Amino acid sequence: MIQAVKKYYKVLSGELPKAVGGIAVLLALIVLGFVIGMV
Repeated sequence: MIQAVKKYYKVLSGELPKAVGGIAVLLALIVLGFVIGMV
């Protein structure tokens, strides 16, 4: 059980930053598009 949790946490800690980075880039593009659209 503990082994599985550790393994899952390892995968999660490796994948999560990528997902967060992707979402951040997406949000930045949306905000940029919105700002350009308003100007």
